Amino acid sequence: MAGILIGVGAGPGDPNLLTLKGLQTLEDADIIVIADSGSKSALDSIISQFSFEDKLVRVEVPMTKDEEVLRQAWDEGFALIKSYLENEQVVAQLVLGDASLYASFTPSLLLAKEAGYEVRIVPGIMTASAAAATTLTPLAIKDEALHFVPALSTDLIDLALSSDANIVFYKAKRNFEYIVSALKKLGRIDEAYLVEKLGMPGERVSMDLTNAEPPSSYFTTIFVSAKHSGN
Repeated sequence: MAGILIGVGAGPGDPNLLTLKGLQTLEDADIIVIADSGSKSALDSIISQFSFEDKLVRVEVPMTKDEEVLRQAWDEGFALIKSYLENEQVVAQLVLGDASLYASFTPSLLLAKEAGYEVRIVPGIMTASAAAATTLTPLAIKDEALHFVPALSTDLIDLALSSDANIVFYKAKRNFEYIVSALKKLGRIDEAYLVEKLGMPGERVSMDLTNAEPPSSYFTTIFVSAKHSGN
């Protein structure tokens, strides 16, 4: 009988936003895996607060756009996870946000399913939800659309902004200036705000992007609201 792989969404970074089910899963797991790029992980505060250091295993995944390098890193990482599964252990892979949205758990999920292992997911609070709560700004109301967009391509940014929908631009650091310029041209700059490192040390919320300082963190999200017509 093989073990079980469980993806656990940690929320945006604040240990207090880890769900009760997520915490219980981590407590019950034999091994906790986190993927990082060799530097201090944003998940370390959760690991330390709940004293999970003794069962922590780090899988190094470099910050690169090279698909071949990433594939090799995840293959090596899953080989390690597989060794625990074959030993009938429960492995929890902890990821920021939700484990199903732009999550580093996805490669492990696909590889484990392909290999025939039992896989489960414990959802986490998305950055979008936490930001909406922090700023008291609805993500969407009535029949409004809500688009989640990785802001890594100017073509994707332009496509998203061609609609009147609410937009969540994840990974917005790289094209921050482009997004701000486009919003100004479209007359939507007053509808946008930014969160950086939400729930982490150095958290920043900027409700006015007209003259906002460029973000310094990869964990940057820009929200563009539709013109809400009321409740």
